[in-house]
Amino acid sequence: MRSDQSSPFISALLVFAALLIMSAAATADETQRFEWLIAGKVSGSLVRTIREDGTRVTDFEFNDRGRGPKIHEELKADEQGMLVALRVSGHSYMGAPAEETFRVEQGVA
Repeated sequence: MRSDQSSPFISALLVFAALLIMSAAATADETQRFEWLIAGKVSGSLVRTIREDGTRVTDFEFNDRGRGPKIHEELKADEQGMLVALRVSGHSYMGAPAEETFRVEQGVA
C-alpha cells in the first residue's frame, strides 16, 4: 500500500488482525469465522486459519454500499513466536491496491 493511499482505519485493522492472529497457539489446522456488522446487518467477514505449521492466514472483507476493503494476510512466526514472514494483499476501503511483504532471513529483515 502506498503511503498516499493508506488510511488510519486500514493500518489499525492490519495491526489488530496481526495481533489477533499471532495470539493463538498452533496445534493443528483451525479455522475461526467472524461476521462484520453494519447497522445490525452482516456485511462482511473475517476468516482466520491457523495451519498446522503455525502459519496464520486471514481473509477480511466487508461491503459498505459497494465499497470496502478486501485483505488477505499470511503471517509466519518462528519457534519463539517472533514474526519472520508477512504477506498482505488486496485493496483498501476505496479500492487502492494493498501489497506488503516482510521477511527475516538469516537474522536480517
